Amino acid sequence: MFHLYQPDYIEWPVSVDLPAKGGIKKAYKFTAHFHVLDQDDCFELQDQHNKMLVALRRRLQVLQSFSVDADAEEAVNTPLPCTYQDLADAVLCGWGEEIVDEAGEPVEYSEASKAKLFKIQGAASAVFNAWLQSLGTPSEKSATKAGGFRAKNS
Repeated sequence: MFHLYQPDYIEWPVSVDLPAKGGIKKAYKFTAHFHVLDQDDCFELQDQHNKMLVALRRRLQVLQSFSVDADAEEAVNTPLPCTYQDLADAVLCGWGEEIVDEAGEPVEYSEASKAKLFKIQGAASAVFNAWLQSLGTPSEKSATKAGGFRAKNS
């Protein structure tokens, strides 16, 4: 049975890889609470993410070319359309008890604690990418019907 009612949020695992001793990265995991958004809002966030990635790729291409023309300067100096903090802020609405303070006590979710989380290197992008994973991917069958890669290259 499919219910038209949607909960306010879903719980989804997030893994943030942080530098650890010995030159390795260690995965720290917690349960995120993500807003349940309608399809239009999901598309809007995905579109913002894509625009940000295009702008970042353009900056990287310019920097790698060592070009010093006006287009290069504009690509490097133009503000990004959004950041991972902006995107993660739009979807994160809480978390589980795995986020703790220095004493090992669970940190209550608040705007201030969320801002502190997003200051940790890679945390905001890990949160947003986990949200993207929560949306799932189309099945191979539906991707083929939509004219996806396999349909074109079969």
